[in-house]
Amino acid sequence: MGTKAHLNQVIASHLVEIRAEEQPDTRVYIFERGEHGEDVCTYADLYEKSNRIARLLLEKGIGKGDSFAVFMRNYPEFVYSLLAGTTIGAVMVPIDPRNRGDRLKFLLNNCGAKAVIVSAESLDMLTEVLGDVPSIKLVSVVYRPELKVPADDRYHAMNEVLEASAWERVDQQIMDERHPMQIIYTSGTTGDPKGVAIRNNRTGLFNI
Repeated sequence: MGTKAHLNQVIASHLVEIRAEEQPDTRVYIFERGEHGEDVCTYADLYEKSNRIARLLLEKGIGKGDSFAVFMRNYPEFVYSLLAGTTIGAVMVPIDPRNRGDRLKFLLNNCGAKAVIVSAESLDMLTEVLGDVPSIKLVSVVYRPELKVPADDRYHAMNEVLEASAWERVDQQIMDERHPMQIIYTSGTTGDPKGVAIRNNRTGLFNI
């Protein structure tokens, strides 16, 4: 990975890159899967998997300043996607998988999402509105083995990227800690949901 002197620990993806070199095997997150065991994520895992997704997004023409949605529950791939966006300067828009129909369509159009990373059990809800969201260039599906959802050949499978034998690191694309990291939408109980930008200096302060 080389020298890290240029990296800013306030930016989450920078911090993960530093930690992946200093303490690669340290556990950061444990995602419990009930009777199916657990997913343990180390710094090395976070760095590698987020770089794999970052490379995919770049190859699909999604980069600095672009928005992409993550439509899934709290899976490891959610964290990988967040860090991937921070690496390339794309803005992640987390969407609660309970959203559907007109509300889901509104959120995707309002943020101008160019890609959606979706867990397989939520794919049908996304498919229903895709025809009305012209900005989307990529739909990438995460298949969790415990859910036993069959693959849909119409869409890209994120598992192929995450499980490929080889991967290539991605240089950090942003140095400004004020660059937007996420857009979080309000509940919209009194009208349409409003997007609120979260900058890197709001989340990187939680030094993991």
